[in-house]
Amino acid sequence: MHPSSESSRQFLHINVLDFLQQSTAGKVLWAHQTEDLNINLVHLDAGASIDRHHNNEVDVLILVIQGEGKVEIDDAEISIRSGDLLVIPKAAQRSIAATKTNLLYVTCHRRRHGLMPTIRDRH
Repeated sequence: MHPSSESSRQFLHINVLDFLQQSTAGKVLWAHQTEDLNINLVHLDAGASIDRHHNNEVDVLILVIQGEGKVEIDDAEISIRSGDLLVIPKAAQRSIAATKTNLLYVTCHRRRHGLMPTIRDRH
């Protein structure tokens, strides 16, 4: 984080691709929490997935940085790839899977407490 012109405020500047060198597929590579937001950088191996789940608290933005996958939102299945952005409404059933390639994506939502859904590996 870098200080802004007012000492009580700070901004954040990172390059998410720098985290790929950590080689920790199937995990949250980086997370940041502010007073108002939760932001996560997630890397899934090809074939890995996050099982179907929902939350009743927040809408979730997903920005695909690298790779290909699929997202299921309620009864819809959506193919995703680098550059895609989705907003999933609260209370929607959702799952995400890396298909042919590893998948790197960012999630962002209003801050809430709780655990991230379990990531299931490809085996």
